[in-house]
Amino acid sequence: SMGSSMAPPRRSPRLSKPDGDSLVDELGLAELGALLMSSAAVKVLMLAAYRSTDFEVHRNWMAITASLPPEKWYFEETSEWTLDYPPFFAWFEKALSWGAALFDAEMLGLSNLNYASPQTILYQRLTVI
Repeated sequence: SMGSSMAPPRRSPRLSKPDGDSLVDELGLAELGALLMSSAAVKVLMLAAYRSTDFEVHRNWMAITASLPPEKWYFEETSEWTLDYPPFFAWFEKALSWGAALFDAEMLGLSNLNYASPQTILYQRLTVI
């Protein structure tokens, strides 16, 4: 025998481990920051990618919350995409609508179904990063 001891193999990081350590404990803050930045960079590279039906759903929800008083949010039926999420999420859409107005206020029209100007697409993609 050579008398040397082998180091145990390094385990891959997980969000939580049986011993209670977290991903931050395993990776360290610098590595976690790099991971988050890499993830954001990939999302930025995908700005020109396709959009799903969720695009119109969220555009309509922003339009509802920007155009109507809260007591009418859950009764608006101009679009098939009615607001059917809990109030916290509705208020989140309301907050997003303030930024949306700066990009292209037309996206907030209740009757502008399937509205998708380049500014609208950019805003919605930026808000998911």
